[in-house]
Amino acid sequence: MNAEDETLRSISTGLSAARKGRGLTQSEFADLLGFSRDFVSDLEQGRGTQHLRRLIRALHALGLDLKVEPRR
Repeated sequence: MNAEDETLRSISTGLSAARKGRGLTQSEFADLLGFSRDFVSDLEQGRGTQHLRRLIRALHALGLDLKVEPRR
């Protein structure tokens, strides 16, 4: 697995854990965001959109990471 895939996996895992921690189903979360449940499912399964993958690639090219952390 390359660094971009690892970043996407980290985002996916963090998103799923945060959603579940708030007691939301994928459908409820999707409704709150105005997204489809399939889109939320794809993100949580690490099947990021091309735009997300491009953002991660650009950040990595600059030596930057995208991380999911709880707000304080």
